Amino acid sequence: NKSINDYYGHKIGFFQTLSLVLNALLMVYAQVGQSGIVLTSLNPDLLIPRFQSTSKNNATEGKCNEQDQEIYIQDGGNASLAPHVDYCARSYNGGCLINATCVEDCFQDLYGYSSNCTSCVAPISPCGVESGCAFLCIADGTAPACVECLRPCINEFHACTGLPAEEFAVENQTTVAVAAAAAVENTCN
Repeated sequence: NKSINDYYGHKIGFFQTLSLVLNALLMVYAQVGQSGIVLTSLNPDLLIPRFQSTSKNNATEGKCNEQDQEIYIQDGGNASLAPHVDYCARSYNGGCLINATCVEDCFQDLYGYSSNCTSCVAPISPCGVESGCAFLCIADGTAPACVECLRPCINEFHACTGLPAEEFAVENQTTVAVAAAAAVENTCN
């Protein structure tokens, strides 16, 4: 007389262990998800930054200062915005995606903007996700279809920053690239 455990004991043990592991993972997932829901219900801006303009009536008054405006114009204005946001979202520190603090750090560290000004840059990616632009922008954040989809987010950015909405010719970009290459070459010698 053999019992059922004699025939299926090793298989039942495997499925019991698998069940326990899956239950443990499900409990961790539920706890993390619940914590995220509680956290965001207290303050949704912790995960999704919002544009906050300092002035609704005067678009030239915003969070960016004169130095920020000079940087923006020298970089080409709107022409540089999409590539900069795309680089920060995909590559800076492993990719910021929609992490507001990371995007702000990227614009401060790499492009030299003030912290006040970068608080207006951080909401562009989350705004794009909320606007349904994620699938258009996932392959190339600088593609015309992506930039067009992000237009309302970019308009919010300009209202928040006070920066001009035009594109500017980038003068001395070649000179800057040559100078940077020379500096690297000099440090390697």
